[in-house]
Amino acid sequence: MILKEKNHMPVALNQLQDLLDSPGLADGTRKAIQREMYAIRRGAKGERQCAFYLDGAIKDHPNRVLIHDLRIEHEGQVAQIDHLLINRFMEFWILESKSYLNGFRISPRGEFEYWSQNRYHAMPSPIEQAKRQARILEKLILDEGLAPRRLGVVMKPTIKTAVLVDPKTRVIRPDPQLFDTDLVIKADAFLSEYEKQNEQASTVEILGSLPRWVKKDTIVDIGRKLLAFHVPLEIDYRAKFGVAKQEERPPEPSNDVVSTKVEAPADTPESAPLCPCCGKPMVLRTSKRGQNQGGQFWGCPGYPKCRGIVAIEVAAPTQETVPIATAQGGVAEPQPVESAVGAPACPKCGVTMVLRTSTRGSQKGSRFWGCPGFPKCRGVVAIQ
Repeated sequence: MILKEKNHMPVALNQLQDLLDSPGLADGTRKAIQREMYAIRRGAKGERQCAFYLDGAIKDHPNRVLIHDLRIEHEGQVAQIDHLLINRFMEFWILESKSYLNGFRISPRGEFEYWSQNRYHAMPSPIEQAKRQARILEKLILDEGLAPRRLGVVMKPTIKTAVLVDPKTRVIRPDPQLFDTDLVIKADAFLSEYEKQNEQASTVEILGSLPRWVKKDTIVDIGRKLLAFHVPLEIDYRAKFGVAKQEERPPEPSNDVVSTKVEAPADTPESAPLCPCCGKPMVLRTSKRGQNQGGQFWGCPGYPKCRGIVAIEVAAPTQETVPIATAQGGVAEPQPVESAVGAPACPKCGVTMVLRTSTRGSQKGSRFWGCPGFPKCRGVVAIQ
């Protein structure tokens, strides 16, 4: 069972792309942001590869639970766990993902270095990272009472670690007598190694482990309780790269945000709808780009953290304003419409608008201002 899916598109990439679109960025800052995005994409690709091999074997397995991207904080310490595998022997496997385009090497002293720009660069040991995460996870489980009890005794979890490497990544290992690298495993080979240790044990070993064997519901419950401690990472990239905050640009209506049509707004703030995402009273905004340029819509005041929008429904041009084709293949003038003193300017092209009457739909019989340049310009203004 998979309790938390792998996030295939890190939120940080969207934030960095918005930052990259900021006007007036210095070349050095732009390159630094691009390097950050490249590093995130490389790391995410490696994690996706590892998740692929894990998901297929664990999704429907009766004795395994899997959590991706678990970030926990406990007593001032943070553990960012790429993958957490829990089985019914009360074993918790912390799996750290690593992927380097040109590979990496491990020295006889256990030091990790990756190859880039024709030389090796030092990097933190993923083995030690996983062990540190294991200590934090174990303390959280015991301190918060997440471990089950049997005959009144707490079943202390057994926490194991491994470093999963993208199968295409080249790894240079030292002599095993100088430094043991058995914990560094190619992602496509991990499950075979895991099953050799846990699923193909002898009958005597299984019987010896029966006192620690728990129901699947128990490990599912532990996994869900751990998810309650998940704290997503938030980075202020503007501060990190020293980019001054620009005037916020409202989001464009699109298919990936929640949007509901409402009638044209009144002038009073009380008419503002509530954000369909977070429930806050929305604010009236004008689109500055895209096919809706110049049009108004309701936007969440919490943008960019909340991207909820509500489109504004206005009376559409009617059949009586559609030009009629002539026998010579030209286009005749639209049917006569009324002009009026005080007519507003078209919000799209700036031409003085004309009065029209809707002849169909729910607005039949109502009047509205329409652009005389229809159908090339479809600007309309509702009459309050």
